[in-house]
Amino acid sequence: MPGREAKYSATNFETVIKKLVKKHTGDENTLLASADEVCKVFVCAQPALNPDTSHPFIMRSFEGYSPLEDLTIWQAARATSAAPTFFKQLVIGNHQFIDGGLGSNNPCRVLLKECQQIYRKKPGCTVSCIISIGSGMPKNIGISELNGIGFSWLRDVVKTLSGMATDCEAINEEVAAWFKATPDLYYRFNVEQGLQEVEMDKHEKLNIVTAKTEGYLSKDVQQEKLVQAAKKLASSDMGPCLVTELVPMVRNLSSSVQYDTERVELNEHPPFPISFFGRQEFLEQLHATLDPQSSGPRRMILWGFPGSGKTAITLKYLQLHGQQYTESIWINAKSKETMQESLREVVEELAPEQASRASAKPHLLMTKWLQRNRKPWLLIVDSFDDNQEIDLARMIPKCTHGSILITSRHPKPENVNDFVEEEVTQLHGTAATDLLCSKLGTSLLSGRALTRAVSIVTALHGLPLALEQAGIALKYGCSFEELENIVHDEANLSLVLNDKPHRNDWTYDKNQTIYAVLEDLYVRLGQENATAPHVMAWIALLGPGE
Repeated sequence: MPGREAKYSATNFETVIKKLVKKHTGDENTLLASADEVCKVFVCAQPALNPDTSHPFIMRSFEGYSPLEDLTIWQAARATSAAPTFFKQLVIGNHQFIDGGLGSNNPCRVLLKECQQIYRKKPGCTVSCIISIGSGMPKNIGISELNGIGFSWLRDVVKTLSGMATDCEAINEEVAAWFKATPDLYYRFNVEQGLQEVEMDKHEKLNIVTAKTEGYLSKDVQQEKLVQAAKKLASSDMGPCLVTELVPMVRNLSSSVQYDTERVELNEHPPFPISFFGRQEFLEQLHATLDPQSSGPRRMILWGFPGSGKTAITLKYLQLHGQQYTESIWINAKSKETMQESLREVVEELAPEQASRASAKPHLLMTKWLQRNRKPWLLIVDSFDDNQEIDLARMIPKCTHGSILITSRHPKPENVNDFVEEEVTQLHGTAATDLLCSKLGTSLLSGRALTRAVSIVTALHGLPLALEQAGIALKYGCSFEELENIVHDEANLSLVLNDKPHRNDWTYDKNQTIYAVLEDLYVRLGQENATAPHVMAWIALLGPGE
């Protein structure tokens, strides 16, 4: 809420950090960037005005693109610790930051990207080991627990939301799967039990944290991992895994198709989906249209209702067939700001010496480079949904070579011609029920549970985003029976999911499909307590700077 005070003094926190920095460096304003880059360090923060969890703001001690100059150690520490409600945001120039843990509590993906950028052009660089240290497993709280009187249930609601936000074990499972074929490379240490009730501002419970951590590390399996990791760190032998081998392995772990060319990613794209259900017909259509060997125009628009899975299909195509292209570019066109950030990354990679001069019109440098480049490249413009801010035609190179894919909620963006149009429709059959149950770790349903799962899928019209949101409700304690009642109780649910936007309806809310499921959950809470919907609405309105 406007004017709401943070729980703790940010000024006092900054004073403590500055004292620590001065104690170890002699100057409280020591810069984060160091002339001695033997030990490279980075921290993640979240832009408060655009908290996109897939694109954290990286603050580095080593060379790399950053709109901030002369960043100090205390500023970096303060930015990455600006937990909402605990401390107010940190403002540096025109930038505002909140806690990096909101989007990168387990920054292994960011680590691998940084490793790729730094070392991929240095032949012979190897990786000894990757060590990830967690802060304890979160507590899972079922929906059935939210049945208190008055405001007594609010604490559990907040804990549930917090648990969902900080559950970084999913990233651990993803990274562990990446390195399954390379044993003794990735080590994860995370206390499994005992820290769920220790809140992050309860310093007086540090003895509990110490005891539980020592107990966790004393187990034979953890002792063995600890010794192996220590040997790797102490050894002068950096191991056989080259950085140049590591990054392609991460990209193509699930790919069943191998190509001779090695694709260069000119900027970052969202992580590949861990699980993928159905959609084979769309992958085949993408391959037939965008294949560099295709004789027709390699231009395609993948369009459909928000939440239908357009981005996931695109990422899966890139994962399976990306090695057919020598270069790939991913433009996040969700907003003018995200598009500009994507273009800046491309310019930094293509022509770093021209980055400052091209900052006003970075799309010109990119399109000219693509027009001159006769090799098989792939340009992806994702989430183009608002033509009022972005002129999409400027992003399209004026040439017939290369492959271009646009995802949008509209089939015919203005001033874009000669594109094959493919509508992404609902998910059908077992693929839909598998997606619904994916968060439970099983798709083997029978009897009444299977009947109810099919009923839920039907009520949600097979919309992947709504199914995934409903699956999260199952994960956090909601039964199939309860979820079936939820999706059938709200009369407006079908209307919301059936309401496809019109051609010029550019202001349609992309998050409406998530709202459709959450709204029903909130309505059911209100049946138990009349105050609940009002408090939940208040929580939903809380945001950066509020």
